[in-house]
Amino acid sequence: MIVRRLTDSDALAQESVASSAFIYAFDPEKVEKLEHDYMLGAFNDEGVMMACLEVYDYKNYFGKGTLGCAGVGGVASKPEFRRGGAVRAMFNYLFEDAPKQGWDISILYPFSEEYYQKFGYSAISNKMYLEADFRCLEQIPRCSGAVLYDGSQSEALYELYNKIARKYSLAFMRNSDKYFNTNYPKDLKFTYLWKNDKGEFKAYVNCEFNRAESKVIVQEIGFIDKEGMLGILGFLRVFDGNYKTIVFHNLPQDTPIYPLLTNLSMVTRKLINNGSVRVFNLKKVLELNVYPKEKGSFVFESTDEITKGVYSVKYENSAAEISVSESGKPDFIMDSIAISRYIVGGVSGGFEALSYDSHIEVVNENEDFLKAFPKRNTFFTDGF
Repeated sequence: MIVRRLTDSDALAQESVASSAFIYAFDPEKVEKLEHDYMLGAFNDEGVMMACLEVYDYKNYFGKGTLGCAGVGGVASKPEFRRGGAVRAMFNYLFEDAPKQGWDISILYPFSEEYYQKFGYSAISNKMYLEADFRCLEQIPRCSGAVLYDGSQSEALYELYNKIARKYSLAFMRNSDKYFNTNYPKDLKFTYLWKNDKGEFKAYVNCEFNRAESKVIVQEIGFIDKEGMLGILGFLRVFDGNYKTIVFHNLPQDTPIYPLLTNLSMVTRKLINNGSVRVFNLKKVLELNVYPKEKGSFVFESTDEITKGVYSVKYENSAAEISVSESGKPDFIMDSIAISRYIVGGVSGGFEALSYDSHIEVVNENEDFLKAFPKRNTFFTDGF
């Protein structure tokens, strides 16, 4: 088996693999080049492409800075080659190449959480889906102040989005219109920015409208503070004369919007896996973490092949010194799943909760570990 980066000469074979895996039609004559810069393929000894995947290069906010992120999508294998190790071979290539590409972590949206745990990925947070009758927002005054985004306000929108994103762990940095709508006359998808009386942009929303089902569909909403939240929700209320229901597809699990709703019998709420994470550069993740001001220390062992080692962490004044060795006496022993869950996602439930997790062994109940990794406000929505 051969695994390698794909080139434009592989475009037709890649499209064929994806088509057979995801069951969609395509026109071979219109396939001229790859759609993405970084794509991998696994080939058998006869040179036939068996499987492929694509990787997107991102930066994600975490702690005191940002992490390089490999966003993995389009993992596809031909049915006749499945369970032959092709997908694992591609992931092994990706893991080996990650340091060269500057990727500290990886994120993907799994069809099966259990399947991708085999490659070290773990779900660490949920997002919320809300569907509510517009009457549930009657206590919020309608307001103006919204501006339809047409691309000319990009500097203000990117600045606003990134200010909001910094409030969440692992939110994606954005500096393009990829996730905002500017083609509304054709696709009927809209982005609005909301500003207060001082002219300060405080919120944005990506939305579309389903007249047949009488729904305003909010694909994404962001606000910098309470004023921005009330302002953008007040703007969305201007549609309640034409539509009965408002739908929020992507909200943080602890969104302040849900507690505002009245008449909860007219609300549908669901929690959905936000995505799965794998760590490549554990030392950098530890260095960027924001620690308590008081002194603390702990030692843990990583059994993961990529991050294998014994990590000693000594912290004070919100920063830490990290040392890595091949041996030592750890307080905790963790595999890649536990590292994503607790080092990246944070701990809730204390040692009682950890005692039920087979991916971590608590050798010594060192409270300094719990203080260093409280449960984070993790949220990311960029699809790929």
